[in-house]
Amino acid sequence: MSNVTDEFTDKEKRADFLSQHVIFVANVAEMDNLGNKAGTRNVYFWKISDAVVELREDRFGRVQKKIKAYWLPWKTLKAVSMDMGNDAQYFFTSQMTGCRFSVLTKEGAPVKVAHIAGTLSQPKRSAEEDKLVTQMGGPEQVRARSLSVSGAAEHGYSGQTADPGSAFVYGVFEDGAWHFGAQIVGANLLPTADLKGILSSAIKPAFSFGT
Repeated sequence: MSNVTDEFTDKEKRADFLSQHVIFVANVAEMDNLGNKAGTRNVYFWKISDAVVELREDRFGRVQKKIKAYWLPWKTLKAVSMDMGNDAQYFFTSQMTGCRFSVLTKEGAPVKVAHIAGTLSQPKRSAEEDKLVTQMGGPEQVRARSLSVSGAAEHGYSGQTADPGSAFVYGVFEDGAWHFGAQIVGANLLPTADLKGILSSAIKPAFSFGT
């Protein structure tokens, strides 16, 4: 229908945009499949119905209205992580339908983000996060904040359950720091889903990782 990237990049419009449109991440490939690797991408937001917007990659340089963003894919039974830098102002990761997303911060070190596969058991997801914390210096020095199905009672992100919850996770570098948040939707946003049948009323209150 139309390119609505400006509604996300405009700080004054972003909250309304995310409260009125369900965001679906179009790239569903695992890391290393179809050349899908962590790094920077040119992406844009494309409205496909009144209530649904897809985050798409401009793979061939044909889209005029786009943004450069860090991209973190998922990989089954793995934790995929990357350090944030200053090569892009935005960050996105694969659609969250059961995985854990973690933000790890340490004074004087780059912010690290991790997408930990939901195909791992809950104890193994926690162990993967703990491993990253240890690599950065240990819990005394590292602060870890996560969006996980274990906190569904708080935020509604429950994964592929009888009461489903999916999440679109994003990051924005503003005011000298990275800020991360998530749009949580009471639906399974899988590639096979009837996206155009999903209503904006499924959007739950915004979830923020703080700064």
